[in-house]
Amino acid sequence: MAKIRTKRLSKKRKATLSKINAVVFTDIVCLGAKLGFETKDEWKTKTGSIDYVWYIEPPISFPYRKEKRIPIVGFEIETSDRSRKHLKGNILNLLELSPAIGVIIILKEGFKGNERKFNGCIKAVRKYAEGLGSLNNIIAWSEKELEELKTKLRHIS
Repeated sequence: MAKIRTKRLSKKRKATLSKINAVVFTDIVCLGAKLGFETKDEWKTKTGSIDYVWYIEPPISFPYRKEKRIPIVGFEIETSDRSRKHLKGNILNLLELSPAIGVIIILKEGFKGNERKFNGCIKAVRKYAEGLGSLNNIIAWSEKELEELKTKLRHIS
């Protein structure tokens, strides 16, 4: 499971964010299963790891491909305000994974009501992803988009 990556938070705050992250993880696993995917946490890449990945695993491996599993959606979860450099690192991690869709989920709860900082992080991810042009398969979500996906799946299940 993704770790809370800041030393400046109190133990109580870390516990709260860990609980929120656990809920997000459960949602990601359940949604992935409903869509027919397996979910892996801490998917290793050459330079780091991705928090969660929805993938398929065909019964055969493809020629010239070392990994049998094929990543479809990669998720990076941010539980609090991050530097722009850190957000760019998330984008690069997702590009290295090369899924069909890369999602950076920025948890609003981690911003303690600071709407300006939260919106700034969302806008920064979108701006950096747009700058990639044709490589733009990376999107920014909050808990809201995760809830929207859950609602859509409830209507077809």
